[in-house]
Amino acid sequence: MIAAISVVAAPAPATPGDAAPYSLEAVALLGTNGTDVYLTVSSATDALADRLEKVQVKALPFGGDNLRTSNYFELPAPGGAAVLNLPNLARHRQLQFVAHVKAGDQNNVEAATQVLLRRISLSGMSRRRPTSFAGSISPSPPRWPRSRATAAPQPPRRSSTGAFESRRSR
Repeated sequence: MIAAISVVAAPAPATPGDAAPYSLEAVALLGTNGTDVYLTVSSATDALADRLEKVQVKALPFGGDNLRTSNYFELPAPGGAAVLNLPNLARHRQLQFVAHVKAGDQNNVEAATQVLLRRISLSGMSRRRPTSFAGSISPSPPRWPRSRATAAPQPPRRSSTGAFESRRSR
């Protein structure tokens, strides 16, 4: 006779004293000029700092590349939003962030994300930047140029004799 016993430990609920005053969200977009990382610090109760004292970025091992760790100091973050321009990182590479937010006390906040591909418009190299860091990024689909077969018909125009003629008759 075989008996199986399973024990599952549920995490203890956080008490109000354990709640961190700040949270960090990160979005990393791979484009033609490197990887742009958008960091957003938010707080429901405390004022936001206008800079991040230190941001540590860990690019986890991926596709034969080793762990990479970089530190950035005195990063401007007006309104809690900061942007880092990193060299090209592979798409889907996992990133971890630790930021020091100092507003009175020093608070360490953490976030994780993976590198996503930035959509580029077909009409040029203009970038689509997220308008809201809090929500998911779902840029609108690209606008494809109309072919002549699907273009709207043109109204007739007058010839030099004053008669109407179709533009297609030329």
